[in-house]
Amino acid sequence: MTPEITGVLFAVGTSVAFGVGSSIARLGLIGTPVVTGTVISMIAGSALLLAVAAPRYPTELSAIPPSGWGLIAFTAALNYPVGRLLLFNAMRRIGVARGNTIVSANPVVASALAILWLGESLGLQTAAGMAACVGGAALVAWTAGRGPAADASALAADPRMAETTTGVGSAAGAMLAYGTVGVFIKKIVSDVTEPLIAASLVFSTGAAMLTLMALPRLRRELRQIPFRRGWQLVVGGSGMSLGILLFYNAVSRAPITSIAPVVALAPIVAILVSQVIARRFEIVDGRIWAGAIAVVCGVALITTAL
Repeated sequence: MTPEITGVLFAVGTSVAFGVGSSIARLGLIGTPVVTGTVISMIAGSALLLAVAAPRYPTELSAIPPSGWGLIAFTAALNYPVGRLLLFNAMRRIGVARGNTIVSANPVVASALAILWLGESLGLQTAAGMAACVGGAALVAWTAGRGPAADASALAADPRMAETTTGVGSAAGAMLAYGTVGVFIKKIVSDVTEPLIAASLVFSTGAAMLTLMALPRLRRELRQIPFRRGWQLVVGGSGMSLGILLFYNAVSRAPITSIAPVVALAPIVAILVSQVIARRFEIVDGRIWAGAIAVVCGVALITTAL
């Protein structure tokens, strides 16, 4: 089996891990305080990343300059206490289908920043991809505002799922955060340290920051989380971190033009899985599918134009 084929297989695993992980984490958020639920998922994800990356720390950490550590800390703060928290807030209020699809349009933000800040040119393919991402995300956001994300019994179990305005706003905020972070992550893996070490350091630093922020409420809110929801957050967070590991294995074996369209399928996987394991919490119609497909195509166009 060639490295390119192996890379594509890792890319398939990436989209599945992200899609399944976020769908399971979404179940764990039902009736769960969002900040505490996010902390649980991130601690579980950090454990997985640290276990894989730690053997390389003795040789890699000493080579990171102080400016590199500062960039890692800033990226971690924007990526997780901001981005992940907003993503989970969106998933709880408008569901994983709507929330993930809007957030997945974040490459349009990274591309816009690269054009405005880094002087990169806007090609026809990138412009088409940006238009598809914006159009798909806007369609999903509009759909979310036109009706509930869950059925009546689900809304009775967790009334916050009816807060569509807050959910769409959180998804848009997470999209902006993740898109902005992409520029900084590119610099970290290019100038500071290798991708796996960067991923583990950014993730674990972000988890530590969010945990410290949540300390005043953790003792009280942890008691309120049912055991089943806690384990769903652990499994979901671990699945999303597994997606990070698989993604770095993919890019180390195959060109981005081969793996990006496959990885971009994660929102579609999330919608499919949510219809199996959380159907009453996820009302999905043709407009959601159309928006998700548009975002996937837009992401594929943008990333393969790089």
